[in-house]
Amino acid sequence: MTSRSDLIETLRASRAVMSENEAAYKAYIKARDEANAAFCQYSNRFGLRDALAAKREADADSPDAMPVTFDHA
Repeated sequence: MTSRSDLIETLRASRAVMSENEAAYKAYIKARDEANAAFCQYSNRFGLRDALAAKREADADSPDAMPVTFDHA
């Protein structure tokens, strides 16, 4: 049977992991938004076809390529 102190320690460890995951997720969102902004700038300047080709090249060796959004800020 789990003791109260074991439960408290498990909950504290769980919260620490959640905090780390939250920070990593926020960093991912920031990087994704920066990449999308760069994509939009490039596509506005050089055209969508060239921008998509550059994105495909950049994502070629990435198992989880970032989705492209067309949010022009």
